[in-house]
Amino acid sequence: MDEYHTLNCLVDHSEKSLVEGILLKELDNTLKHTIQRDFPEAVAEYFICFEHLLTYRLSFI
Repeated sequence: MDEYHTLNCLVDHSEKSLVEGILLKELDNTLKHTIQRDFPEAVAEYFICFEHLLTYRLSFI
């Protein structure tokens, strides 16, 4: 998968480049489980953009 491959964000389904976010499987388990509470259908291969991931990361501060 190259950096120009596009994926849809789990949160708003917007199309983003791979470099604009991360796959859930690459996240810390605590953060991943927090996201999965809001989106129970989310599995390891789902993608979340950095814009929406920021909200979850800030909740741990």
